Amino acid sequence: NGTRPAWVAFAATGPAPFTVALAGTDETTQGDPWFVRVDDYPGLGSQLAAEHPVRLAPGAATTRSFRALVADGTPSSQAIGDALTAAPGQGGRR
Repeated sequence: NGTRPAWVAFAATGPAPFTVALAGTDETTQGDPWFVRVDDYPGLGSQLAAEHPVRLAPGAATTRSFRALVADGTPSSQAIGDALTAAPGQGGRR
């Protein structure tokens, strides 16, 4: 959707609701706007070429780093934010 909040989430409702959320873990990733797709199939990620093409020299690479949350149900925004900013290995209930 082209915005740059700290994290983005997709929640599915129905008989088996679930939530997937991503947060960038490095400055480069955090600077990218988010890409969100909900038609045909859900998709979340960095929108690398939002404003300009990403040009790489032969053999060069670009990387993005994320922290992900996959949860049964639809947790609150506060719970998602807390889980994505908790110390590694310190997530919520399992």
